[in-house]
Amino acid sequence: MAILIAIQGWTQVTLNEGFEGSAFPPEDWTKVTTQGTVSWERLTSSSPRGTASASVNYQSPNHTNYLITPKLNVTAGLDTISFWVKCPNYYS
Repeated sequence: MAILIAIQGWTQVTLNEGFEGSAFPPEDWTKVTTQGTVSWERLTSSSPRGTASASVNYQSPNHTNYLITPKLNVTAGLDTISFWVKCPNYYS
């Protein structure tokens, strides 16, 4: 999973992050669990690019989890945030 932010008019990537490193979450990222026991984790079995991805397994409706990027300076209408998302096609 990568998050890219580009500035219009000239190419500048503010953040280009993957989860290939052994430290999880990456430096300056924060994972927060405010409800439940499930948490974000690093997986190496299902990445759209690279060798690893961030994953959280929701098998109960009573979980609240956040994976927070480092602080970014963005300009409305000029910057873009892109990321991959994958969701199973079933309910438990």
